[in-house]
Parts: sequence; structure tokens; C-alpha cells
Amino acid sequence: MALFDSLGAGTGPGRPSGREEARLSPTARGSVVPASPLGDEQPLDGTVKSLLTLWCVLLFLDVPVLLMGGMAFEGGITAGAIYSLTLAWLYPILVGVAYAYRRNKPALVWIPVTPIVLMLLSMATNWPK
Repeated sequence: MALFDSLGAGTGPGRPSGREEARLSPTARGSVVPASPLGDEQPLDGTVKSLLTLWCVLLFLDVPVLLMGGMAFEGGITAGAIYSLTLAWLYPILVGVAYAYRRNKPALVWIPVTPIVLMLLSMATNWPK
């Protein structure tokens, strides 16, 4: 609030006292960046940063799979086609969830590994056919 102090603005009915000002959000204190809607921002851990980077790189590799997802149904509507399309569309949603909760619940950054593990298990066991 250095701007208000330099203009000679004192505490009055429209200006909060120092104790009240400390409780206000960063936007109310004059910050240009709005506060996070999910709560206070915490610094990101190195693991969270590296996993989010990996998930985003894999997300770009998932784009062709998403665009060609309809080709899985050329042999008819089978369990394998539905399974592969579900995994392909589930991955970007889970990356979005991991990104949205990266600061409040950093453990959720591991959630995009679920479709990858399910895909690898499907390849190893040849299920569904």
C-alpha cells in the first residue's frame, strides 16, 4: 500500500487498518494477480513440476490418438475399441485435474498415470479382445 501512503491517505472509514489489511486477499491489498480460487498458493515441489511437464509432453503425443479415435470402431463396436477410446479421452481430463489441484493437493499429480498403467496392462494381458 505504498501508493496510498505516498499520497498521504490515512486510515479512515474506507481504508482498513493494518491488522485488517493483513487478512485481506492479495487483490484487496492491491496486487495485480488475483488470488487462486482454490486457496492460498504454495510453492511447487520439484517432483510436481517435473511430473506436470512429463504429463503435458505426453498430452501432445496423445493428440493424434484422440483425433484418430473413431478409427478404433472400424471393426465394429467392441470392448477393445471402447476401452481404448475411453483411455484416450480420460488422459487429458486427468492431466487437467492434476494441473488444477497442483498446489492444494500435490499428490493428485500422480493421477494421470492411471490410464498409462491401464494401457500397459491391457497390452501385456491382451485384454479386452
